[in-house]
Amino acid sequence: MMGDGDVFSKKEQREEEEAMEARLRSPGERRLTYVPCGAWALALALGTLAPGARSAEALAAATARTKWFDDVFTSAWGPALPLTCMFARWVAAARVYARDAGERVPLGTCAHIRQDLEAYVFVALTRMGVYAVFTRLWPSAFMSDHVFLAASVFTAIHGEVLSCAVDFLILVERRQKPLRRTAIMCVAMYGLACMACVLSDVFVTARFYHGGLETACAAFFGWFILQLPLVFAVVRPRARELAAALAL
Repeated sequence: MMGDGDVFSKKEQREEEEAMEARLRSPGERRLTYVPCGAWALALALGTLAPGARSAEALAAATARTKWFDDVFTSAWGPALPLTCMFARWVAAARVYARDAGERVPLGTCAHIRQDLEAYVFVALTRMGVYAVFTRLWPSAFMSDHVFLAASVFTAIHGEVLSCAVDFLILVERRQKPLRRTAIMCVAMYGLACMACVLSDVFVTARFYHGGLETACAAFFGWFILQLPLVFAVVRPRARELAAALAL
């Protein structure tokens, strides 16, 4: 016969499971995860559907505004932009430690920085491998390489911005020095600026340099091959932590 203690323990366990499921379905977590993804899709859609793509004047004006970033993006620094965010985050917050079983361990998201780096490297290698296969099978371009590359860069930086936000809240809670809190906030602002520049660049690319089908193919393959792994590995876990911390 089941005792009262067993009944209460099962009830508590069930309540904990329900609470966990509620946290997993948090509207705040979904917004933090998918609103930037929506901004990415919107930039591509607007670039594809915007009028005036054949206007030489509009092309010259748009190119003049975005050429400086496009030069950076198409160089070796373009794919490395998420790594600059990650390194800056590590410098700003990694020397803050929490005690776990008597050992000093990195605080906040810096404890997972190795897993983040592995995810970024895996996606980068996947991107290069998939693009090499596609260009070999279809020598004539059937998708935008710019948009395909930007898909992974944008989502990786999104994960870095969320990581910075989580670490900032931890630094505030632990009353760390204002300089350290300011540093991690600056890294987050740098990440947001990079995201905005990537959106601007892909808008110009979709509007003036590629047809709708090429942009759609790059967006489709970019989402399923590059962005989804980063969402599962980095973005969604950090969005969950941030939503829980802010009670969203």
